[in-house]
Amino acid sequence: MDALEILLDGVPVSPTRVQDAREFLSQALQSKDAYEAYFSSQPVPGSIVEDIAEVDAEIAKIERELKGILLENKAEICDALVGEPIEPQLSIMLSEIDKLWELEKDEPIEEQDPALSVLDEPQAEQSEDAFHTALHKLRLDAASKSETPTDDNLALVLSNLTRINELLELPALTSTCIKTGHYQEALLCHSHARKLTSKFPNVDTVRQIADSISQEITTTMMQGLVKMLGHNLSANPMKKILTFLSSIPPFSSSPQTLIQVFLVMRHKFVCTEMASFQVLETANDTMRELLVKRKIEAFREHVYSALSVVPSMFDAPTQMVTIPLLGSPKKELKTCPLMLQFVESCCDALLKELSPHIELLSDSVCLQLVYCSFRLADCNANYHHLFIDKIQEAGLYTTAQLTTAMDKRRELASKYY
Repeated sequence: MDALEILLDGVPVSPTRVQDAREFLSQALQSKDAYEAYFSSQPVPGSIVEDIAEVDAEIAKIERELKGILLENKAEICDALVGEPIEPQLSIMLSEIDKLWELEKDEPIEEQDPALSVLDEPQAEQSEDAFHTALHKLRLDAASKSETPTDDNLALVLSNLTRINELLELPALTSTCIKTGHYQEALLCHSHARKLTSKFPNVDTVRQIADSISQEITTTMMQGLVKMLGHNLSANPMKKILTFLSSIPPFSSSPQTLIQVFLVMRHKFVCTEMASFQVLETANDTMRELLVKRKIEAFREHVYSALSVVPSMFDAPTQMVTIPLLGSPKKELKTCPLMLQFVESCCDALLKELSPHIELLSDSVCLQLVYCSFRLADCNANYHHLFIDKIQEAGLYTTAQLTTAMDKRRELASKYY
């Protein structure tokens, strides 16, 4: 089969072009070197790659010339496509568009432009009636929206869709911050939502977002922080938790309520901590006495820590209170009733832990109790007086034993401090 017929594959070509192609192929295929050089994929001079580049250059040149001809005759081409001169049509469209600008006017509908009186003339052309009827409906709609403004503006919503999505994600973001322990960030979300509510008081969506965030803050976050106050915490973590809680209603408006909650949770923790040191009957006396001292040490450490945190965070209410020490009168001291009650309840819990092991309460344990009492005196002398009086009233030690232990403590303090 002729190679040219295979290449053309039935494409109609003039006999002259066919003959030229036959001669070209014959010359190209006569020599092996010429054949390989011509059909090389490299840009070798005289190769098919060079011929393709020249053809592409010619096509680009012709396209530029054609583009220039079209631009020079664009008016005639437009008229030919439309079927009539385009300038009058553009003028008509411009005049109709100008009429639409009347929608922006604030004048009452009754004071219409005389040109719009055609709406009331039934003899006007049908196409003009349709246009002005649509225009009249648009003006009425614009006037009704200006008289009764609404927030349902689809264009405004779409243009601020990203911000709206961010607002809608605030409740979920707040919940995530709380669950991951980022309480400061959760409070920032809460504060931002309240500002939005003040700025947009009539927007239901904003109010729902703010309510959802407030629900997360006042339930999940507040309950979690209050429970944490019942754990083994040092002073700084307790202060941080109290700072967070002081920003949450109802604690934000009632610091005294927050103090009460704090002291109740610390009392529960102190009781749990002291009870964790179980004095087993199977242990020897030395080990059992050591466990009793650990109960006293737990009381001293955690009660003092709570007493030192409250004055540093709040202006706690105080009263003038007098508590005599072992029956000896003392002067009145400013004392917070809430904290005094906390000390008393913790003392009762300690005495309840020590009473079943009265046989282990040696002079060494008595001195340990006195050290604990003097530690409370660093916060307020009335706490020290109350603690010693409670021990004496419980019958754990006599007045003489307590006085001797206090004198020894003062003697040791004068030597080593």
